[in-house]
Amino acid sequence: MIVNQIYSLINAVSNECWGLSAPSVKDLSGLISLGESINGGQFTAGSDMFLGKLVDKIGKTVIRTLDRRLDMPKLLMEGVVFGSIVEKIDVQPISATRDNSWNIGANDYSTDYFTVYKPSVDVTLFKDIDTWKVSVSVPDVLYRSAFTSESAMNSFITAIMDSLTGSLESQLNKMSHICVCNFIAEKKKNSNGIVNLVTMYNTAKGYTSESTGYQPIGKSALYNKDFLNYASYVINNYIAYMEDEGTFYNVGSKIRATSRDNMHVMMLKAFTSACDSFLSSSTFHNELVSLPLYSSVNYWQYNTGEDFDYKSGIVVIPSSEKNAENKTTQTIGNVIGVLADRQAIAVSMYERWSASDRINSERRTNFTQGANIGYINDISENGIILTLN
Repeated sequence: MIVNQIYSLINAVSNECWGLSAPSVKDLSGLISLGESINGGQFTAGSDMFLGKLVDKIGKTVIRTLDRRLDMPKLLMEGVVFGSIVEKIDVQPISATRDNSWNIGANDYSTDYFTVYKPSVDVTLFKDIDTWKVSVSVPDVLYRSAFTSESAMNSFITAIMDSLTGSLESQLNKMSHICVCNFIAEKKKNSNGIVNLVTMYNTAKGYTSESTGYQPIGKSALYNKDFLNYASYVINNYIAYMEDEGTFYNVGSKIRATSRDNMHVMMLKAFTSACDSFLSSSTFHNELVSLPLYSSVNYWQYNTGEDFDYKSGIVVIPSSEKNAENKTTQTIGNVIGVLADRQAIAVSMYERWSASDRINSERRTNFTQGANIGYINDISENGIILTLN
């Protein structure tokens, strides 16, 4: 298990989202668990004898087969009570073979009675945990002179405690954004699943840069009704495409299928608001909202005023760059949506804790709240990044 102290990242992200500091590149290398394959590594000593990949004594095991329906809802959204490592067992579809019962007696007949058929199984471990805490001291005596009654001082202390809880809630929300940003960066790094809607629109319409109807990339597309109709059509198509078995939308050529009930659909509000405002029908938005895992966000990495460029873009060093000699920054702008399998972006362990320490000699009490979170990005699962590029 690897534990990452991320309080400095939390503070930097918070200050940028509040407008207290300028946006900067975020180094996420090693912070998001991308999974470690069992291929002769340090964990194989306790593995099974048949496949040589199944590991003993794992805190939580996820059995991953080809998904056609929602069999195990929110499997990765539960806390791990014992153990610390999440093990994902991926069982791929089994290929068809010849039926020899119709060939008995033929000159080329040979029996496969003694053949052993091993399934195609990959095992991945997710073992990184991110942790931080927030604390505040409440003195017994020093506040008294500022208030005229006990109830007034209690109200003030209650506000402090609410701020403590609210601060942790806000930080948890920002780390969820960071987890999604890292997934976007990993997809960009691997050139997989990036859907550039404006480029597709111009190609479909036969527009060149000299054409009257040519649509430039970026924010202006949000005011183009014809483009919004086209983009809505394409997005709904991709939601349907991801339900079919295929290797197109993941890294590693795994055969995957993601049902609508098992698909995260995260859209930038600037885009959904444009669809609501400029399209005569709200069918597209209603269809998205009806999906179980639909959500809309104001921003991905930076929440800087009304600046679309910041809200729709990310600039991060992805987690997979952890051991790179020269870390490479991934930059992508105009992101308006993420379609991803439930198991592609997830939380493997969620623990919130609180404590209080009484220091009698100084007549004060320290109150602390903290979180231990295991964030997962699995780019071997289906995922699509939608952009206005």
